[in-house]
Amino acid sequence: MSALVTAFEQLIPSNFLLTRESGCWIVKEPGAGNSRFEIAGGKSHAFTLDQGGITVFPFFTNAALKGVKSVNDAIVVAVVGQDTYVVAVELKTSNGKTSEALKQIESGRLFAAWVRQLLSFYGHWTGGPCKFFGVVSLKPRRQPRKGGSRRTAELPIPRQSTHGADYPYFVLENHPRVSIADLVQKIPGAPGTC
Repeated sequence: MSALVTAFEQLIPSNFLLTRESGCWIVKEPGAGNSRFEIAGGKSHAFTLDQGGITVFPFFTNAALKGVKSVNDAIVVAVVGQDTYVVAVELKTSNGKTSEALKQIESGRLFAAWVRQLLSFYGHWTGGPCKFFGVVSLKPRRQPRKGGSRRTAELPIPRQSTHGADYPYFVLENHPRVSIADLVQKIPGAPGTC
């Protein structure tokens, strides 16, 4: 397992961990229009900072500074082949909410980069390749199947983020379950660094 995955395992308290069922991390957002997304990560660690009733950054007190306290729905640190990936996940109900989701994904990237730099500075992670991408999961369509033998829709080609770092992100419109390994195969060239 990657030293970065192990470091995140040791750093993140258990009450922030995502539930894991049948090899998939379950991202839940109770009461939201898109309330469940499953992501298979293999050798991985997944957590959420988006928990109702918990102020994750209590040292940020001024609510007038919009967005500073925002977090994304989940962060997964995973190993695919020889590479370590940090994946920020955000659930939204419609395509019109994608730009809002991308800001939250960027917040997740900045948080993970901050943690990674602290781990490096204090010698808990000696570095090495670490790649980043985002996933926006939109509410799946609710329509009856019209036949055919295909069980899942084709994964889309990733788009490039316009926020700060140049990294890919996926907008998944009808994929309530996905594998990080499958997403990695769809990324042309090199993903963004974390």
